[in-house]
Amino acid sequence: MGAKSYEADKSTIDIEENGEIEMKNFTGLFGLYQPDSIASYKVGNTGYLVTANEGDGREYIYESAATTETACDTDGGDWDATNSVCEVISHIDEKKISKLDLDSSIASEYANDNDLKVMTDLGKNSSDEYEKLYTYGARSFSIWDTNGDLVYDSGDEISKKVAQMQPTMFNQDEGEMDGRSGNKGAEPEALTIGTIGDTTLAFIGLERQNSIMVYDITNPQSPIFKQYINTESEGDTSPEGMKFIPSTESPNGKDLLLVSYEFSGSTVIYEVK
Repeated sequence: MGAKSYEADKSTIDIEENGEIEMKNFTGLFGLYQPDSIASYKVGNTGYLVTANEGDGREYIYESAATTETACDTDGGDWDATNSVCEVISHIDEKKISKLDLDSSIASEYANDNDLKVMTDLGKNSSDEYEKLYTYGARSFSIWDTNGDLVYDSGDEISKKVAQMQPTMFNQDEGEMDGRSGNKGAEPEALTIGTIGDTTLAFIGLERQNSIMVYDITNPQSPIFKQYINTESEGDTSPEGMKFIPSTESPNGKDLLLVSYEFSGSTVIYEVK
């Protein structure tokens, strides 16, 4: 699905965890779409795919044969004292920008904003320096045609809505404001689609932000923001999975949205009016 550019005005991003909301453009920075959830719908006879572009890096861990903490240190692992297990990372493909050697063409851009985790195996030049940076996810939702061509991307609107609706919890990490700006932001993860009458709605669950966004996507080229729901206020955190049940199939004759929450372990049924 390629990558989106954070060099253009419509896709700003906060990449520094300094307790402030700082949406900016950055030369040489791109986001891999990497959808966590995908749904489909039709407008007339034309099909479309909708994606929630959370993103994720790779981290492979194995248990070594070490039986003591000292032996585990020798293997370069982390000792789990509770289970007496030595865990060693065999492969990881992400690092903070501050840990990378940057090409002179972009180095000054990241002198002060360098908390963001990016992919380590893309963007290098022949001198083994990074001239382009690729981060995980696009902090957006997108609509594609069935050929895989991009029809619409929400750009930086999710981040801007979070900043508007929950400014003191922007890009939060378990209550720490700005704690996830360097690592996928609000994390648009869960997604489902529902049709009510002539209107098609997309429900996007923001895993880290503990919120649900609702968009009217009846016109796939021009979705309209409808509602922002803070689910944390009801004790429901980290929306992980969603399903829309139309009134014709629901047990009470109402349009329903089912949401499972990973961190709180709760399942919630909402009536969609």
